[in-house]
Amino acid sequence: MFIVPESSVKGLRELQNKLATLGPKLAGRVLRQATMNATTPAMKTMREAAPKGKQAHRTYKGNLVAPGFLSRSIKRKSSYKNGKARVIIGVKKEAFYGVLFVEKGTKAHDIPKKEKWYQHRVPRRNGKSVTVRRKSRVTGAWRKKALFFNGRVVNHVRHPGARAKPWFVKSFVKNEKAMLTRLSEQLSKKIQRHLQQ
Repeated sequence: MFIVPESSVKGLRELQNKLATLGPKLAGRVLRQATMNATTPAMKTMREAAPKGKQAHRTYKGNLVAPGFLSRSIKRKSSYKNGKARVIIGVKKEAFYGVLFVEKGTKAHDIPKKEKWYQHRVPRRNGKSVTVRRKSRVTGAWRKKALFFNGRVVNHVRHPGARAKPWFVKSFVKNEKAMLTRLSEQLSKKIQRHLQQ
């Protein structure tokens, strides 16, 4: 989380006094817009720095996505509550791997077979039937779904892990000064516009 220190924004006291004259509702809207616009340099750098593959791939939901999906998934959201504006920059749920696995890296680990339930149709008194999940009558265990690796069925795969390639936080920190400058510019510009109306 990045909190703007008071000393880093030029003329903050003056801007706060002008904001107070606008009234709470309008001041909140102006503050939200200014903070959202201030994060634009970081957003641009993040989209450029996001790793891009050369081939289409499937997400964990099974959707086929084109190269650059991670870059297109970077979003921001702003909110205003109790006199404080907040902007959150992140990725869509389907692109979580970019911030979690690529940014931080992964340790070496085993990928086991997936467990799958035996499904059994059970008739009910009302004429309908329901699907019940249960253990195997023969082995008393859950059925394992086959795991394929290089065209062969295997019990598990040893993943070697991946080295961290930081890009997300690095892009934000790189643009810290530009964002603070832009914040003061945007605030003064938007306040001035509303005061003239």
